[in-house]
Amino acid sequence: MKLLYFIYMKILISANIFKTWQYKFQLFKKLALDFTGFSPQKPL
Repeated sequence: MKLLYFIYMKILISANIFKTWQYKFQLFKKLALDFTGFSPQKPL
């Protein structure tokens, strides 16, 4: 889990170039889906 967090932080830092919160949120949703199969868009 720490590795996943580290990777996510690296992506967030890279995403700062785009300066858009929506872009970062899309990245987070994709990352969550890729690693856990869970989509934040769907309720539990």
